[in-house]
This record gives sequence, structure tokens and C-alpha cells, in this order.
Amino acid sequence: HRVRLSQPMWKGNVPVDPMSITHSVLRDLQVQTIGFQTEDERPNARAQRDGTVIEIDGTPFLGRLIQHNGETFSFLKSIGFNVIQLPTTATSEQLRQARELDIWIVCPPPPSAGLKPMGAFYDPVVAWSLGEALTRQELTATQNLSREIKEFDSRKGRPSFASVSTQWSEYSQCIDIQTVGLPVLGSFFPEHEYDDWFADLTRTIGGNHPLWSDVPTEHSRAVLQQAGALAGRLPPLPLAREDLETLTMQAIAGGARGFRFLSRSRLDSNDPQTRLRVQTLTWLNQRLQLLEPWIMGGVVMGSVATGDDGIQVTAIKTNRSQLLLIQPQTQIEQFVAGDSAIRTVRFQDSYSAVSDQAYWLTDYGLLPLSQDRSSVGTMIQLDACPANAAVILTQDPQVVQRFNQLYQQQNATSPLLLRSDLTRQWVAFTQLVESSCRLYGRSSPAASGSYNEALNAFQNADALIRSGSPVAAAPAIDLADQKLATTRRELLSLARDQFTAPISNPLFYHASLLAAHWDLAARMRDATWNPNGLAGGDFENIEHMENNGWRYTNTRSREIKTEVTLDAESAAGGTFGLSLAANGSLPPKTLLLEPAITVESAPVKVRSAQMVFIHGWVRIDTVLAGTYDGLRIYDSLGGRELAYSVRKTNGWQEFKLYRAAGESTEVRVTLELNGLGRVAIDEITVKTIDLPLQPENSSPESTASRPTDQPPLSTDR
Repeated sequence: HRVRLSQPMWKGNVPVDPMSITHSVLRDLQVQTIGFQTEDERPNARAQRDGTVIEIDGTPFLGRLIQHNGETFSFLKSIGFNVIQLPTTATSEQLRQARELDIWIVCPPPPSAGLKPMGAFYDPVVAWSLGEALTRQELTATQNLSREIKEFDSRKGRPSFASVSTQWSEYSQCIDIQTVGLPVLGSFFPEHEYDDWFADLTRTIGGNHPLWSDVPTEHSRAVLQQAGALAGRLPPLPLAREDLETLTMQAIAGGARGFRFLSRSRLDSNDPQTRLRVQTLTWLNQRLQLLEPWIMGGVVMGSVATGDDGIQVTAIKTNRSQLLLIQPQTQIEQFVAGDSAIRTVRFQDSYSAVSDQAYWLTDYGLLPLSQDRSSVGTMIQLDACPANAAVILTQDPQVVQRFNQLYQQQNATSPLLLRSDLTRQWVAFTQLVESSCRLYGRSSPAASGSYNEALNAFQNADALIRSGSPVAAAPAIDLADQKLATTRRELLSLARDQFTAPISNPLFYHASLLAAHWDLAARMRDATWNPNGLAGGDFENIEHMENNGWRYTNTRSREIKTEVTLDAESAAGGTFGLSLAANGSLPPKTLLLEPAITVESAPVKVRSAQMVFIHGWVRIDTVLAGTYDGLRIYDSLGGRELAYSVRKTNGWQEFKLYRAAGESTEVRVTLELNGLGRVAIDEITVKTIDLPLQPENSSPESTASRPTDQPPLSTDR
């Protein structure tokens, strides 16, 4: 036994030998004895990590984790989640419910960790949570906590879990499961590259630890705060099913071994937006259940050549079958997913065996596909292929039997019926968005035509489902969803195309915000911006910059050499411009673990209810290495989630950011070089203007008649 005294063993200034303390004194000091077993004596935890695979009782396990916000465990299980992440240590009641429901918990270790064992009481805990958004600053503390937990956990081998933002390789030494992600939706990051980023990150940490992917179910706080400050009042902003499905499929193609669904608000609320979110997650979890064997234990073979730049096909193999993920590449999936044309897709798969049979995983069951075999592979054809599709190739009847059983289990909440109900709600939602834009004179024949096609397709699908013809109804639902996405894309394009980048304006993050954008644009038509308030943004004098509060930091990596200078070659105007350079060597397809250089501007004072306009020029002649972010430009109001990112430019490229101040504060602009190479930045300005109050008699009809030939918020004057 180890003996822990609840009071110090001192008498005056003389230390007391604990072996000389009598039994009565020990009782008075409330001695606590701690049962201790060596590691070899401890029983194994039910959950174990075997390389990149998490196993439960020796069987591979796909974690579908949801963050907890007070919902009952039974409700979250009914949506399809099998892991619940708690913000604090699980209570005895929560552990009891988890046992009864056969659901798992991820939570922080108890406060007594390191003082006494964590026994069988915590068996429903699949992994100990060690932190959120961990960076270099938390590394040492996390390493110490990990050691304490491994020593005092009475179940040997229980995994640890954490959300990690940087230093992935270092954290992989003390954390078994890292959950990672990028704010892809609505961002500058091309969503069709998310699988490459995920695979490169896996290689960066060595390829022997499981990575789980973060999937947002709501818009970020930064987006909501900025959009709310500009719009005055936020309408419902649901994420479309296609947005979440595309991001999830990209993560699978990149090798994700599990998923954490990010949620800040309760899923059991009864408002329409929450109900729509629940239905979307229920459908997506059912989809993930079908793909479990390949996600939790498959090997990503790579891309299948299709001869079509608009289609990406990824092959994932197990020892009994192969999964083919088929996804479009429209280059704008991060803004609007699912609007690629439904068409016939034909390609040759060289990874399949000669005797494999191909099946299409649909929302109503396995659909056998006709196929042509040759010595170089199997030719597969999907007629009327939607935005995301999955094909299984197998000769094992047990694989087919498993799918049939899963489809039977899901029959009570049929994926096809869920899809139909989701489409019904998006038909109504898109009609409201299109009508509101039309009132401002900001719809188009293309948008109206796509919506009418979506409505007709859905009505056809609904009639087929009611008549008992689900096989015929499924393509009509796919067509309706595609036309609805096209409608949203057309409406957003009318506003975004007038700006240097879609992420310039927070009101472009969702189609529901377009009416607020057109209203604000009309009310600010004749407004005049205040003069530039940023000192030193012309990069002409280093002392002037330092005296006004400019500052920079660089990486601690000894392998990377950095340089921050003012030189004539980097000037877009005036005599000098800012040059940021980082040089070093990285293994192929690995990522830089932290920004090479971070530069923060001087502060600019802004008042509450002001709009802020950030403008500047950037030039990157060669693609930056070791990064998918490149140069990231963001401000203290919007933060990184609303960053402007660029990897290469064609000469000098202009950037513009619009933000709103909800309170009086100081704004700084951050320049973050995330890769190796050289960038030039010049002529950064920060201007402000008072946001106009909404007139009492304002209406869409009164503002729509105002002239709108010029970009409403993009003037640099």
C-alpha cells in the first residue's frame, strides 16, 4: 500500500519519521490507504488501441461521438450516436445510464486522478478526455496528466482522447485518439482537398495512431456573431445534409477512424431548426453504420483514375470487400455542396478482384450493378449518380447478409423516408430564401427555374413513395436535392461574384442571410468610410511600425529558418513592402506543425455598431510547401474561422474583409505564414463606418428600387 497523509508530517521545524507514528495518531490524521496494483496485475480495459484501430472487446469499433448538452443518453442513442462526450467527469448516474444503454462515454478524469485508482466504477468510459484545441502551450501538462492516468487507471490500456490543433506528432506520444478538423464549411479551404489534408496529417504523426474527424453540426460562434452584428437579427441557418455528408465522406477518404460531431446547443429542443438538425444527423449516422467496416479497419488504397476531373473515386479495402467512394469536385463544395449535375458515371476499378460483384449502397437497399471485367480491372457504371455515392465490391455472401440485416434494422426510420422528409423541409426553406431575394430584385431566372424543377421532382418522388415505389422515388429525391442546391448557389453567386473572395462578407455564409446583405447594401449605398486608422500598414518604416504596436513571433523549430523584412521587391505601392520568408526541409506530404511566422498589426480603435473594412494586397509567386492554409489573414473580430487564406497568386492579389464591432474594442490584423516559401504583403488599411439603423418604414420593396450597379460594400474609397 501507499500511505497518503491528509496533513503534513512536520512538528515544528523537525520532520517526523512516518514509521514512528502510532496507530492512534494515524487515525487522527485520517490516513487514506490506496490499493495499488502493478501494471501486469491490472485487467485490460474493454477499449484498446491497436495501431490506428480502436477495439471494444477485441472487435473494431467506429466511434460516432456527440458533445453532450444535457440531453438524455437514450435520446442521443436513438439518433445513432454510440459515444457521448461530457464536459466534466461522469457522475454515478451517467455511468449507470451508459451501462444500461450500452453506450460509451468520453470525459475528463476525476479530480482524484493521480491520488487514487479509477476502478470498475468507470468501466463505461471508453477514453479519458485530456483537453480541447491543444497547442504547444499545453503539451507538458498533458504529458504529465497522461502519465498519471496510465498509472492510476485500474483498467490497463484504456485510450486517452483530445482535440489537438498543433504539434500532432508530439501529442501522439501521450494521446491515443486525436480528433482534428478544419473550419471547412463556408471557408477559403477547398473541401475536395480535405481528404488530402487528413491523409497528410496522418503521415505527419507517423501513421500509427487513429485520427477522428470533427464534423460541425452548427455554424461557428464567430460566423454567428459577425453575421448577427451585420444583420441585426439572425434567421434560421441550418446546415444542409449534403454539406455534412460531403465533409464526412472526404474524411473517410482521408483515413478517418471515427467522428466527433460538434454541438453547442441541445438536440432535444423542439424548434424547427433543431428538429431538422436531428433528422440530418439520424440519416448520416445510418449512412455511417453501413460503411463501418471500411472506416474502422479498412486500408485507403488511393484514388481510382476516372478520366473525369469532376469526379473523385477513392478505394478502401478490407480483407473481404472493397468500398468505392464517389464524389464530385465542383471546386465550391465548401460553399454549396450537392449541386453537381446528376449524370451517368463510368470508370474502371483496378483494385477489385475478378470475381467481385458490385453493389450500389442506396437509401433503400443494395442495388446490384452491371459490370464489365477485363484483365486491368472492373468497369463500373452508375446511372443518375448523385453528389455522393458508395459502391461495394465483394464476393463474400456474409458481407451482403450484413447489409441486408442493417437495412432491416433501419426500416423503422427508413433512410429513404428520412431523406424525403429532409427534402420536403428544404423545399419550403429554399422557397422562402428565393422569395425574399426576389423582393429585393436579387433573384434570377436560373434560380427560379432550378427551384421549380426541384419542386416538381419532389412532388413526383412523394407520389412514388406513397404508391409504394421507393426504387423509382430515390432518383427523384436526388434530383430535387441537386436542384435545391443549385438554387442556393445561384442566389449566393449574385452577391458573392461582386467581391474579391466569397469569405469577404459574413453575410455570404448562408443563403438565409442574403436578404440581410441586400438590405444593408442598399442602406449603405451613399455612405462614406472614415479614413484609414491603421498605422504602419504601408510598411515603409520599421521603427514607425514598432512604435505603434506591430509585433511578430516565429516558429521554435530549429529546422526552419525565418526572415521578416521590409524591401522594395515586396512593394505594391510606395517604396517598401513586407516580406515574410520561411525555409527548411520537410519530408514529402507532411505538414508544418505550427505557423512559421505570425505578424500582428498595430491596434485600431473601433466603436460599437461600426463596420470595419480591412483591405490590402498579397503576392505569392510559388506555392507554399508543407501547408494547406498558406498565408492566413484574419482579424481579432472574426478570428481564424473567418480567415482569408491563399497559397499562390497570379501577381498582386487584393483582399477585402468586412467585419462588425458588437462593442467598442481594438482590432488587430494577423498575418500568419503556415508553410515554407516567401510572401509579400503591402498597403494594408483598416477603415470604419457607422452601421446605419434600420428605418422604421424600411421594406424590401422600398430598398429594391435603389441603384445597385456597383458592389455595395466593396468600395476602397
